[in-house]
Amino acid sequence: MRWITKGVWKTILPVLGAIFCFASISFGQPEEVLIDNTDSYKGKQRSAVTFKHAQHMESLECLQCHHRYENGENVLEEGELEEDTENVKCTSCHNRESKTRLKKAFHHQCLGCHMNLRKQGRSTGPELCGECHPK
Repeated sequence: MRWITKGVWKTILPVLGAIFCFASISFGQPEEVLIDNTDSYKGKQRSAVTFKHAQHMESLECLQCHHRYENGENVLEEGELEEDTENVKCTSCHNRESKTRLKKAFHHQCLGCHMNLRKQGRSTGPELCGECHPK
């Protein structure tokens, strides 16, 4: 280790730290998430959605989907996004009492992104009800 100069350590340590931080955030997340919020709705709803979280992480930044807006700005920090915490769950803000209810929030976020990608001629995900909500 003596052959490594102090200058090299000043470069290597931050890079290693960033790699370990990214790995702990990325690999700590499940491959798929079952979105089942049937208890948040009144009356009969469609089936739960299997969301391919890992697939989305390949092309999106966490804060493109996860958010907490204050004065029109997303103030949520990635460090707050740990599995099963309230900040990760859409229902923590989007509920029966909120301005933007859960169903509308999901459809706006998911379908909006998929439709925008299609309009750009890019590969996209499902846009029809039964493609997300199987019988």
